[in-house]
Amino acid sequence: MKHVPIFLTMCLVFCISVSFGDSPSEPPDKPLGAIVNHIPKYTGIYIGSPSLCILPDGTYLASHEIFSTVRKPTDIDDGKMYFPKLHTIFFRSTDKGEHWEYLSVADNQYFSAMFVHDNVLYTLGTTSENGDIVIKKSTDGGRTWSVSDSNTTGLLFTGKYSEQNAALIHNGRVWRAFNRGWGQVCLISAPVDADLLNADNWTMTNAVERNTRHLDGRVFSWIEGVPVADRDGQLWIAMRINLTSGYNEYAAFLKVGNDGKTLTFDPDTQYVPFEGASTRFTIKYDPDSQRYWSIVNILTDDNRAATAKRGTGWVRNIVALKSSPDLRNWTTHKILLQHPDAITHGWQYIDLQFDGDDLIFLSRTGYDDEAGGADTYHNANYLTFHRVKNFRSIK
Repeated sequence: MKHVPIFLTMCLVFCISVSFGDSPSEPPDKPLGAIVNHIPKYTGIYIGSPSLCILPDGTYLASHEIFSTVRKPTDIDDGKMYFPKLHTIFFRSTDKGEHWEYLSVADNQYFSAMFVHDNVLYTLGTTSENGDIVIKKSTDGGRTWSVSDSNTTGLLFTGKYSEQNAALIHNGRVWRAFNRGWGQVCLISAPVDADLLNADNWTMTNAVERNTRHLDGRVFSWIEGVPVADRDGQLWIAMRINLTSGYNEYAAFLKVGNDGKTLTFDPDTQYVPFEGASTRFTIKYDPDSQRYWSIVNILTDDNRAATAKRGTGWVRNIVALKSSPDLRNWTTHKILLQHPDAITHGWQYIDLQFDGDDLIFLSRTGYDDEAGGADTYHNANYLTFHRVKNFRSIK
């Protein structure tokens, strides 16, 4: 039997997944979906950065990092968050997400996203909240991982990089966006047929900085960008924008140059109205429906009042499915998950995949448990898996 790390003690909870129908009249005592991992709040450790992947043999993989607000004795008054030993934890399901089991841990891996190329599994992220960019590979389905300790074994860029979102394989290259602080974004890429663990095969674009005067001075930050290609093959980075006030949400679409090495932004044309863009979102193109799909946090009359104190980016208790034919005109189809409380309940940082007629997704979830529930909606105590059946038929 594999050794299970101490921070997973009491955390491996298996249950049957639930597909979406009508929302229950009363919120259930436990979160809907399949519980991939559960970490009670009394541990002071929380779940972050979900990533979902389907292996060529049909196995589902899920991963998340851990973070903490527990202070080190020397940091009690410095206002900084303390991150315990930096791990990304991996789980697998061999029955389409109904049950999950612990698989492995990758050390010194944070803000990470999985992808598969040529039957090899990779996870690409950073070494810490503001750390070096690193990539690891697994040739055995995530059971073991390479060590990224040099520029030929996965240490790609040194510096202070952060933020998590999905990677994209497009036009023969793998792409992923990173932030420098809350104000600058850059994009890295490498040819898919190259050695992805060799730093010499990767390039980085220029960094584009937010302008807080834009959108009537309401731009606080742009972070957690996701690369996405439009129907003409043009590559963009869709950025989450935190606003200082107001409910009209926008995503910033930064244009990637044909050389793959330059980013540009025109504020007159590249701010796109996007409900849910104040929180982290992922966009993926489905060739069968010829539409782009996303699952986002939205505001309704039920939770809009909660934004008055905390802003639109900090209310995450309602999740909806939306799609677009062109990345600019979006339709919100259906509320998938909701809870009346916005303080300790939320679904966030959702990563999604298409699986036949269904859409599957992973959520960092704050919800009730036998240990008093989540610390806050943000400091989540669950990683949950969900399935939207026949999603293309939802109007």
